[in-house]
Parts: sequence; structure tokens; C-alpha cells
Amino acid sequence: MICYQEKKLSRIHLTTREDIRNIKRSFGLTNRRHTDDPTIVRLMLEEMAELGTDNPILGCKFQGRLSSEYEGLNNEDFFLVLQHPLQKEMLKKFGKEIVLILQMERTVTIPNYKLC
Repeated sequence: MICYQEKKLSRIHLTTREDIRNIKRSFGLTNRRHTDDPTIVRLMLEEMAELGTDNPILGCKFQGRLSSEYEGLNNEDFFLVLQHPLQKEMLKKFGKEIVLILQMERTVTIPNYKLC
């Protein structure tokens, strides 16, 4: 148990976002795990695989790889399918009547890419 001599809260006890930015800048820190996107996605997939039955990844195919699991996709195709556990429950409950696919607009700056 930690006891404080002073009961008054002062600036030294509080960390602000600006403090965090200054620390990151001073030590050259970044929030990015890696500089290239395919590596970031691969690291995320590995991390989520550890969630077992709560793993939200339903499927993934990287560009430059053909997969017998996903026939009909071309070598240059990429896809990543995520499903939150709540979405899974909703699909079980309402999936016989309706399925919704959400397309994300203006989230990628690469031409001919759509996020659904």
C-alpha cells in the first residue's frame, strides 16, 4: 500500500497527452510496430491467433500468394475478414434473414482498393 504524505494533488502527479508526446519525441519512440504494412498485419494476425475462440480473424490472404483455400482469388488480391464476437452472435441470430457488409469509404489512399 502506498501512502502519501501530502493529500494535495499537484502537477507532478498528473500526466498529460502533451507529456506523453514529449517523452515519445525525446526518446524517439513511435506507436508503430513496424514500417511496412504487410508486416504490421502479420504481427496483428499472430497476436490475435493467441485469442483462441475469441480470435476475430475469419480469413486472410496476402498479395503475392496464391491459396487453395480461397480459390478464385488472384495472386495480386488481398483480403482480411474480421468479425467481432458480438457480430458473430448477431449473425447467428439474424443471419438467416439478412447479412450486412459495410464498405469503408475514404480509409485507404491506394487506388482501386475498397474496404468492405
